[in-house]
Order: sequence, then C-alpha cells, then structure tokens
Amino acid sequence: MRNKNLVIGLMGIISVICVLFWATAEDESQPAIGKQPPEIKIAQWIGSEPLTLKQLQGKAVVLEFWATWCPPCRKSIPHLIELRKKYPEDKLVMIGITSESLSKVEPFIKQMGVNYIIALDDKGQTSTSYQIKGIPHAFVIDSKGILKWKGHPMEKGFEENIEKYVKEVGPQNKGKETSLEWLKYNEGVENLKNDKKLGVVWFYSEKDRKESLYKDFKKIFEDKRVKEECKKFILIAVDREKEVELTQKFSIEGVTVLIIDGEQKERKKISKEINPKEFLSILNEALKEAEQESGSNK
Repeated sequence: MRNKNLVIGLMGIISVICVLFWATAEDESQPAIGKQPPEIKIAQWIGSEPLTLKQLQGKAVVLEFWATWCPPCRKSIPHLIELRKKYPEDKLVMIGITSESLSKVEPFIKQMGVNYIIALDDKGQTSTSYQIKGIPHAFVIDSKGILKWKGHPMEKGFEENIEKYVKEVGPQNKGKETSLEWLKYNEGVENLKNDKKLGVVWFYSEKDRKESLYKDFKKIFEDKRVKEECKKFILIAVDREKEVELTQKFSIEGVTVLIIDGEQKERKKISKEINPKEFLSILNEALKEAEQESGSNK
C-alpha cells in the first residue's frame, strides 16, 4: 500500500512538473509565428523514412514534443491518434519528437497504438533549437514551411489550425522533386491575367482519391517531363464538391483536368485515363494554339 501511494505521489509530482514547465513554455526564444522554423535533426525514425521540413513543404506539418514519462503527454496521445485518422496522409504529416531511447519508446507507442510518425531527437538538438521548456508542446507548420501556431496539443486552437492549413493543401504537394504547387482558383485566374499564361485546372474531390483516374493524373503530374512543361502554365486545384458553381460552369462530372486561358475559356478537357506522353502532347497543342491566336491578333 505504501509503495502504491508512493507511485501515485510520484506521478502527481511529474504531472505538476509538466504543467509548471508548460506554463513557461511559450516565450520569445521559441521559433516565431510567421517565420520559417528550424530544421529538425533526428537520430532515428519510427514509421517513416528520414524526413526534413524542406522536403515536407507542400503539406501541413505537426511537430509534437513529448515523452513516455509525461502524464499530460500520454493524455494527449489518443487525441493525436484521432487527428491522424481524420486527415489524409498526403495533406498532413504528424511527427512526435522525443529525446528518449528506442528501447523505451518502441514498446510504449505499440501499447498506445500510435499511428503517426515518431522521431528520436538527435542528442536533444531539435528540442534545443525549438527551445522546448515544457511538454507536450506542438507546432503547426503550413504547406509553405511557415510556422502558424504553437501551444498545447489539447488546446482548441491546435485542431482548428490543423484543419485550416490542411484545407490549403492542393491535390498534389510541393517540396519533393516530383511535386508541383497548386493555387486556388481565384488566385490562379488572377495570375493568368497578369502573366498571360494558360492554366491547368485539376478538378477533384476528397472521395476521388481512391479512384483510378485520380491516381492516373497524380502519376502524370509526378512525371519529370510533365513537371518541366507545367512551368509554362499556372496550376490551379479545385475541390469540385466545395466549388459547386465552378463545377457546374465547366460541366464537371468527375476527376477532370481543364486547360483554360485568362478569360476562363475552356481550351482542352481531359476526363479519361491517358499517359504522360499523351498529356504532354495536349499541353503542347494548347500552347501552340494560344501562340497562333496571339500572333494573328497583332
């Protein structure tokens, strides 16, 4: 009985320490909101190949500092697990960072059913660069690699910011060699007018991600030749379930790629499976037609 009370007492002390540290965790020495946070330095990864923040640009990123011995951290883990289930992996990357050893961490996360990436800090370098004084402590980074929120993962603002910046991520992600940057429709059309370019508009919805046509277009946009050719276009992503008026305007019924001009006039429409070579041919044809029209108008 005495040993049991001692354990309970120690757990209480640890919880108080975590809370006290948390109360002073946010200070000016931490990475600033609106700035690019430091790169992470990780000794070992669980559930992922080695990653960098630069590589992850194009996705929303959550960094959460934690430890197995911290009761508030344990309490937040089920919430993090549910958030991981809620948002697609190609839009959100969640990384739990701890300074503990693999032998302590691995059985713990297995027991807890952790479904997000765990990273073992390299000699505390990441915790130091992020000025972590209390745990759990989370950071939300947007798809451009800018820090947008920091605080306790159980705070209301944590999930609100995750949802906000996940929504900004297009159907394909920026950062990796095979990725591209997609703009929202209004911003893309404005760029079309200013840059006098054609636009490639990808209509999709969340449920389309399992469809073969969506996967087909994704592979096309990952092709190096296509990526290079797409530099001549403005890339626009439209969620057809959220942008109903646009979907109706262009008579979109499923996963579709349009090529439009600055007047939002449809030039090409692709709504069937094709290969990268065929797609490149369509892009080149659209460019030639636009150049011919421009020449005849002079």
